[in-house]
Amino acid sequence: MGGVTQYGLPEVRGNVADCEKFEGVIGRRTLNVGLTVVESWGAMNDKNERVGAQNTGASESMCAAVRRQTTGIFMNSQDKAQHVLRAANGDAESLRTLANHIRDASDPDPSIAHSIIHLLDSVLIPDDFSYRQSEDRQRPNSSCFAAMGALSVMMALCLTNHSKRSSALQVVQVLKDYYPHIIRWIEFFVSKGVFLRSCAAFLTTIALFHGTLEEVVLGSKSTVELIVAWWIHKGDNISTSQEHDSDMASHPSSPINLLFLLVVEDSRSRPIFRQVSAASPATVGLIARAMKTRLTELEEGIRAHSSTVAFVVARVLELARLLRQILNRKEHYVELFHSERLIFSISSTLQAATFHQEKGPEFWVNINDILRHIFSFIVKPGFGCGSPIKKVIDALNGGLLTVLVKSLIVTPPTTSSHAFCLCFLSDITAYCIYRDVVVPLSTAVKNLVKWGVVAQAPAPHAPKFSERWVAIVSFLIRNAKVYDCNGGREVLGSVCNGPGCPMAQELRSRVSVARKCSRCHSISYCSETCQKRDWRAHHRDECLEEQQLRPKGQLPLRDRATIASYIANLCTEYYSTKFQEARTQRKIFVPLESLILSVNGISIPTGVDVTTVANYRSRNIAIFHYHLWSRIDRYLEDFTLRPNIHLAEAIFPLGGCTVHLLVRLLKGEGGDFRVLGFISGITRSMALDNRQCTVDAWSAQNMRYPVPI
Repeated sequence: MGGVTQYGLPEVRGNVADCEKFEGVIGRRTLNVGLTVVESWGAMNDKNERVGAQNTGASESMCAAVRRQTTGIFMNSQDKAQHVLRAANGDAESLRTLANHIRDASDPDPSIAHSIIHLLDSVLIPDDFSYRQSEDRQRPNSSCFAAMGALSVMMALCLTNHSKRSSALQVVQVLKDYYPHIIRWIEFFVSKGVFLRSCAAFLTTIALFHGTLEEVVLGSKSTVELIVAWWIHKGDNISTSQEHDSDMASHPSSPINLLFLLVVEDSRSRPIFRQVSAASPATVGLIARAMKTRLTELEEGIRAHSSTVAFVVARVLELARLLRQILNRKEHYVELFHSERLIFSISSTLQAATFHQEKGPEFWVNINDILRHIFSFIVKPGFGCGSPIKKVIDALNGGLLTVLVKSLIVTPPTTSSHAFCLCFLSDITAYCIYRDVVVPLSTAVKNLVKWGVVAQAPAPHAPKFSERWVAIVSFLIRNAKVYDCNGGREVLGSVCNGPGCPMAQELRSRVSVARKCSRCHSISYCSETCQKRDWRAHHRDECLEEQQLRPKGQLPLRDRATIASYIANLCTEYYSTKFQEARTQRKIFVPLESLILSVNGISIPTGVDVTTVANYRSRNIAIFHYHLWSRIDRYLEDFTLRPNIHLAEAIFPLGGCTVHLLVRLLKGEGGDFRVLGFISGITRSMALDNRQCTVDAWSAQNMRYPVPI
């Protein structure tokens, strides 16, 4: 018998098309009812409910589905007995007729289970499966078709018992007793690449049918390993291309996707999945590769017009939900796989879908659901610890901005979806503060203008959307100017963190190459003398923590210096106006020189305000690491004593974190500001307070990069 390993499956041999044709004859309509169960469970699960035997709503939904698909296959007692006898002998036609009768006539006769269950005995599994048709029921292919028919009949019994809310203990006991044989048959079918949809629907149906069977299916390590390997290597036998029939048009969901989703969501199977992932890190890499491959195939299906847009969007929603469930578990401390590459694939597929003319009524509802998942991957904490900046770049390169703008254009302004898209648009464009995001964001904006997407905004949407769009473009133009002048490089060459260094006091000179700490690469000096002096005074305690955080490299030294340069440009632009507003409108009667410029860059448009030294100290006492407060006090003291020295604080987004900066500035005679130095820290979101994460994700002090330069 062809076996199934934990991480690989044998190649498919034989004529799979014959088996697919047989599956369409014997199990397709029963499969559809099974999918109705699965989809009902998925909808209920979003509301923290489960479909069970006592769930009236799910049962009524199932009964309605059965009534919709009734074809009038009813039998008298004599005909039923004849079909049961033939089915027990493996006759494929009788098995098909019996399955349809059970479903259409709502006949949950438990004796049928006892009659045909022997067809699933594992001793009947052939060593070499031939797909050639044969009238000889003793031939190996006959036992395989009979086993598939028996699975169809058993699933029909489960669904009918469920819909009638009748006692199903006999059917449950039969399935429980024969489960080891059943799972061996499913392993065999999976290894051959046949009957995959029906097998997935069967496992999901019996898992949701009864609590006892749910424990058997989801509590079995071998079953979980099989499902993981099945999803990675085989998927389902329709891959990601839609079959042009009414069944797939009405039920585009993938049974194996939903089965895998059940595994990663259930409290019994989730620890087993975690063990499988921990035992072999390659497993999660294979999951990522398979997911990316399916997303690529979905996009190609749209471009080749071989798949409908509704079908593709439904599949992408399943994959996004699956990815979110895998990443949104506290036991997965690190980035399970390069999710930023998956974000590119998801965004690219969605962009292809939005350019397609064929859109159903639920199209934008599903699009917004997928956008919420992407929002979680990028800007919410707890979804892995890959670089948020890289995720934003891949999302923009994939076409996320196009999808967001089109969703804003078509959704009514009064809906929550419209408000969410506006917030998402503001949040993701705020990443333009980072140098690497400027080019992909500029390209995305130019494409939207070139394609005429922005001009399509209807009148009711225009005011709010236009205001936000102008703010985005203005922010982008300003940042592009900052990065064109190499502000970060200029800052690094002009800043020294050595205590008492003349360069740090008044920019007296500039070094051609900044001297960085060779251990943490996060702090710069103008000379070895200043470096040694600062090591004894401050950096000895800071360096170790920075070394622990260095491997991720999410916010390198030059990026922080560039942000400081950006703050200096904002001070030049807003210093006089904001400080004057503070005196005239807010009645702040303190010397203007004692006010700190406060920049809120969490979203667009950027907020600029002023604050006092006392307010700054009270707000930030718990943000910066205690080792840094000696430096901060030195900044504040120098600020109060020297009238030409100014301070600016700023916050910017970084995934589920907030970047905090305190920038020390020198005001020139022409009113422009130059950076003397800055202190930076990154705080995590409160949503992570109850999560235990590795040092690669977060530091013990709830800070990332709390080091000054």
